[in-house]
Amino acid sequence: MISVSGKVWKQKKINKNSIEKLKQDFGFSEILSRLIISREFDENEILTIKNNLDLPNVFTKNKDFLNGIKLILESINNNEKICIVGDYDVDGSCATSLFVRYLQGINHPFTFYIPDRQKDGYGASKKLFEKLILNKPKLLIMVDCGSTSIEAINF
Repeated sequence: MISVSGKVWKQKKINKNSIEKLKQDFGFSEILSRLIISREFDENEILTIKNNLDLPNVFTKNKDFLNGIKLILESINNNEKICIVGDYDVDGSCATSLFVRYLQGINHPFTFYIPDRQKDGYGASKKLFEKLILNKPKLLIMVDCGSTSIEAINF
């Protein structure tokens, strides 16, 4: 697997029979079974795992969320270039990576950028947006980038 920055990640080798046994005995998914084995859970730890992944979407009635979805879908349907900007931390990098992989999967034009705290400073800034719009994206999506920088966002 290759990270967004191009680094190669190697998956730990795990016995396939052990994975299949966990899947059959407990009804766990492939990824959960791999995690349990790679982290060497004992039987008591395995028995405490709740395998009910009923995760309702709490945003289904949130107008901003629904408008965001609509905006993204319109951009995709119109084949408009999208720029993904993520925070430099783990969740920002993961969110960026997921979005990038999705856009690659549907063969959609995009760029992405994870700001450098030393060069770009913290959070949204007019200088950062000036740099990003040089690539002429039609839509700029910030993931995991909380901001109170109204001037920059208005720009």
